[in-house]
Amino acid sequence: MARWAVLTGDGRPGFGGSAHATAFTSSTAFLAAASGLTTEDYASTTAGTLIADGGALDGLTYSFATTGGMGGEITELYNSFTGLSLGAKQVSGPLSSQDFFGGGDSFTITFAHPETAVGFSPT
Repeated sequence: MARWAVLTGDGRPGFGGSAHATAFTSSTAFLAAASGLTTEDYASTTAGTLIADGGALDGLTYSFATTGGMGGEITELYNSFTGLSLGAKQVSGPLSSQDFFGGGDSFTITFAHPETAVGFSPT
């Protein structure tokens, strides 16, 4: 199973020249191919940072459709490359093991300007 996926059309080496998905099976391979690109890995913030529905973080605007209806939260409770990841704020109060995206939950990220490549890790 692919750990990293990139949708791209920018012609960068390792990604190809036309719009398509490229799967990487290791973070090392992904980071080598993405060298020099701007990334969002939540390392600029701290666990417990809340993102309101329609709120922005590091130039990205987030919209959430979640069971809890409380927006998103940067969490350290789950596996991630930097130790921080985006979770769905499901319960009031501090970080909780219940703050995750469950079945039927979703989020949308709006970029401040057009992008030619987007990558994510589903872990």
